[in-house]
Amino acid sequence: MSSRDAFIASLKSPRLDVASAAVFALYSIVKSCHVSDETAEEGGLLTVQRKEAMGGDWGEDEKGEFADEWIAALIKFITETQAPLAAKQCAAWVLRRLATRESLGNERQSALDKMMVDAARVFVHGAMEGPWYDSASCLFTQEWASARRAVEQPSTQDDAVISILIAARAQDDQDTLTPPSPSDSSPGAGAALVAQLRELMFAAMLRPEFLGAALPLDAPPLGDPSLIIDAMTDTVDSDTMYEPIAVRSTAELEVKEGEFVVESTDTDRSVACRVAFEPGRELHVRIKVISRVCGSCASASAVLVSEGGRVRAVAPIAGCVAEIDSKHAKWLHMQVRSPWSQLSALAKSSFGQIGPVIGGGRMTASQRRKLQDGHWTLAFSDAESAERARGLVESARLRLRIATEMSLAPLLS
Repeated sequence: MSSRDAFIASLKSPRLDVASAAVFALYSIVKSCHVSDETAEEGGLLTVQRKEAMGGDWGEDEKGEFADEWIAALIKFITETQAPLAAKQCAAWVLRRLATRESLGNERQSALDKMMVDAARVFVHGAMEGPWYDSASCLFTQEWASARRAVEQPSTQDDAVISILIAARAQDDQDTLTPPSPSDSSPGAGAALVAQLRELMFAAMLRPEFLGAALPLDAPPLGDPSLIIDAMTDTVDSDTMYEPIAVRSTAELEVKEGEFVVESTDTDRSVACRVAFEPGRELHVRIKVISRVCGSCASASAVLVSEGGRVRAVAPIAGCVAEIDSKHAKWLHMQVRSPWSQLSALAKSSFGQIGPVIGGGRMTASQRRKLQDGHWTLAFSDAESAERARGLVESARLRLRIATEMSLAPLLS
């Protein structure tokens, strides 16, 4: 059996560790200037290897008679296995140097398109069904640059490769390792959304029109910002509308504790209440909703504002559950999610980079703690005030859901 046949057989292996190891070896051969010409030529990769070493491009007739076999094996590995993302990124790096949209053929184009559509559907559904849907558009925009770098220059450091292969082997050995079950909690939902985002980003990099061409610097467009603003605008009547605040960066979407905001005594926009975050220290505050937009990204937060306009506490609306106490109609219980910046930090970390379970696949105790929900109990002067506050939260949640769906809609088209 030739080295080419052995490589392709390994790429098609049902064992993820074997197939992933073959991908890493293939990537090293194409990338390296130190592999013998005889080895590269026997594998049908000599032309590609030399062109890569010289930093040049090549035409369709230069890729070698065996290129089609490699393309078929790589696309099968990328689209039909649950291999670690790092291994798929190396496979994509080689594929982008072997194939163009024209050389793929309709069937393989369809396979890559389907991967993109499926990943987008999973990501959007996971976002809208969980408590982090307001973070989806921000994360998509934020992670494009790092995902682009990962495909253009995959990491193949020895320690990382060994960890990835161990993770792949563990994923194969279902009898000795049971993957963690999905969680409906905010930490579990956040971790799942980050994993789904990475799969979507990878699939977006392999759209057929990107093969054989430079990857775009900017992420694919999300929804029309003007539509997002319209969806987030609270229209009371034909003469009274409250538009969201436009900010310059996604970091500014987040209302922070200690920030000063415009005070409002309008009972339609804010409601006076009392809250105690520590025993014996009751605060007199007003609860109001602050909405902000940045391009196609939107946020809404329920904030507790003390006299002078200082924000004492923040509850992102997307993960906020507001319920009147069953025995005390003047009390409003609120489940409070962490700010989206905590999920952003998780996405930027090494979480999930190695594999779904081993090493980077588990959140640290600190990461999990930062994503845990909190709880408020607000006391109002009467039941009507408590219900009015609950209505403010629910109305803002509806507008935010509609705006987010509009923002994510282009990913499904």
